[in-house]
Amino acid sequence: MSIEEQPIWQLILRAAERLGAPANDFRLFQVIKEIQLINPQLERTSIQPVVQGMTSNAGKGPTSPCGKPFLRVSHGVYRLNVEAHKLESHTTNKSSSAAVKASSKTVGAGRSPHPTVRDVTEHISADIVLVSCVKTKLSEVAAARDLYTSPLFRKERAYAELQGVPWYILSAEYGLVSPLQRIAPYERYLPKESQIFRDNWGARVVAELDEVEGPIRGKVIEVHSNAVYLEAIRSRLQSHGAVIVEPLLGIQFGKRLQWYDRHFLESQPTSN
Repeated sequence: MSIEEQPIWQLILRAAERLGAPANDFRLFQVIKEIQLINPQLERTSIQPVVQGMTSNAGKGPTSPCGKPFLRVSHGVYRLNVEAHKLESHTTNKSSSAAVKASSKTVGAGRSPHPTVRDVTEHISADIVLVSCVKTKLSEVAAARDLYTSPLFRKERAYAELQGVPWYILSAEYGLVSPLQRIAPYERYLPKESQIFRDNWGARVVAELDEVEGPIRGKVIEVHSNAVYLEAIRSRLQSHGAVIVEPLLGIQFGKRLQWYDRHFLESQPTSN
């Protein structure tokens, strides 16, 4: 079998090793670049879910023959679990990293039965990222991730993709939208809708999220949106037992681009 014909999980594992694991952490975008040098036909959407399935404390992903050799240490940053890697051949490792994930869920515990975690993105890793829609759009049907064209949304998208977890768009017109879902442009803006509409919209979004990613109880959901979108879903996410991360809480609109720029800079590998 040529290297191009190897299963994606093998290509991912080899890429992680080339990037210096286990001595060094590695980043999702680095792994994707390594793999695409070997097989340019493999897109991020094919690679990222497999990485998730190989990570003991990440979101859902296909079961890998090598088990779960990775640990997720922060947004888009991974580490090789040495003990699990020893069982790579064809065994399924059930490492103690489940305890790592469980401990992350306790952040904010004791404040309420369904805690909201705010401004702690450096201390807790998200299972799901939600970003809200924006006014500036293409004039034709397109994949949702491409339909919205404002500088802010582009940075939100880049940030969400960097996290290596499922992410969705909060659309005032369509509800919960996956990045690849093709949708038509629209003019609806949630803050201009009635309270009844916003309540129904929020119930719809959370129900859809629980259906596609659920159960969401205990999952960490990071929300990037303005206050109206967040208020429409916050209490319902809490009632489902989700933990909410609001990294942009208190940050004025004009400073949000700077926030993303700073986090992108921090995510880049340092030169030796």
